[in-house]
Amino acid sequence: LGPAPPISVYTFGQPRTGNRSWAQMYQALIPTSFRAVLRNDVVSTIPGPPFYVHGGQEVIMDLGGNVHCNPSFVEKVFRPPRNSVGDHSLERYLFAVQTAFQYRSVPAPGDEVGLDGQGREEPLEQS
Repeated sequence: LGPAPPISVYTFGQPRTGNRSWAQMYQALIPTSFRAVLRNDVVSTIPGPPFYVHGGQEVIMDLGGNVHCNPSFVEKVFRPPRNSVGDHSLERYLFAVQTAFQYRSVPAPGDEVGLDGQGREEPLEQS
């Protein structure tokens, strides 16, 4: 049958799922694992440390199409608090992924701004 194909995992809004030993084993077995988190998604912060940790590389996304892979300790300390249940919705994650790959011309659910093509927010025309 030949060698097994490599395994890659992409999760969206994943809560902490295991202890440090689990995370180390997970990373050894699945080295290509990305954990996408919307910038303010509160679910990605529970249950709390030190007993529960994440596995995989963190990828922070926002509704403006910005994507930041594997943030540093300093970037994590100074990011805004994650306190939005609304940012855990599948629709917002889908919108963030789509926006990261193309110019955004429609507002995100609950949002009233668009991007001007340069990454700057501008008000959208009301129809």
